Formats: sequence, structure tokens, C-alpha cells
Amino acid sequence: MNPFGTISGEFGISHLSRLGIAASISLIALLAGCATAQVKISARASTARFYLEAGPHEAGKSVVLPISGVALNVQPAPVLIESDVAHVAFAHVELGDCLLVRFKSPAARDLFRLSLAAPGRRLVMVVDDKPLGARRIDVPLPEGDLLIFAEVPPDRLPELVAQLQRGIDRLTQAPVVAQGT
Repeated sequence: MNPFGTISGEFGISHLSRLGIAASISLIALLAGCATAQVKISARASTARFYLEAGPHEAGKSVVLPISGVALNVQPAPVLIESDVAHVAFAHVELGDCLLVRFKSPAARDLFRLSLAAPGRRLVMVVDDKPLGARRIDVPLPEGDLLIFAEVPPDRLPELVAQLQRGIDRLTQAPVVAQGT
């Protein structure tokens, strides 16, 4: 004799099977919902703007970098904007991991002129309205490439690169034009 009784009547095998199936479907739906939420979070697109550090007698706005706490006074308007960026990549240099930001041709010329006119000042990268990095202009930048250290945890840097690249990709997608007949 089974110490737990027999499986029959109201809670027969068919009812237990239905409960198991219902529980399995609920679990699958829950897991699918979690996976969808993760995709939405990781598929986020970000944009970057670059502000020049204000000169000693220039009006500006104050920004503070999140990890170092460095406060900078930057010009109120960005000198390079999200539509100026052609590509963002992860780069490893002697000092560590950073972002390589490549600018489109007209903006690359602007960056070169700026690097000649403002040596010693810093270029501040602002991502989604949050200052995330600064680079002192120590040499002319003729190629349109900017290496900049982002103040994010090291394990988050690849995610930041992906978010910025998605932002660039969204900006450069051709709009869909409806064709009339």
C-alpha cells in the first residue's frame, strides 16, 4: 500500500498533468519576459556630445566627472555633437582601456582646428547628458580620432561602446520614404 494514498479521484493523473503543464507554461512565459526585458536594456542607444573646457575668462557651465569627482567649467554649447561621430570602438592603450571616437570628415577638420587653437584645455565627453570623460588636448589631432578615457567601471566599457555605436547607427539610418502610386 502506498503511504501517500492512491492517485485517483479529484486529483487524478490528468489533473496533476494539467497542473504541471500550466506551471511549465507560466515558467516559460516568465523567463521569456525576463529575457525580453534584458534585451531592451542592453539594446539601449546612447549619444555623445563633446564640450570644450572654458577659458579662464569665458562663461561656462560646471560639470563633474562621476568617479574622479573632477569639476570642469565647459563652454555652454558642444563643439562636436552626436551626428559628427562616425564610429566608436573599444581601444587598449598603454595607460589602459578607453574609447576610440572617430569623427566624420567635416567634424574631423573641426577637431583638428580646435586642437591647434586650444592646447592644454580639455574636451569633455557627455553621454546622454552625463559627463563621462575628459581628454586634455596635448597634441594636434589631425586624423579625426580621439582617444578618451570614460569614467565607468571597466566591465561596463564594452557596453558603453555598444550603446554609443547603436546611437550612431540609429542616426545614420536612412529614413523610409513612402512611394506614391
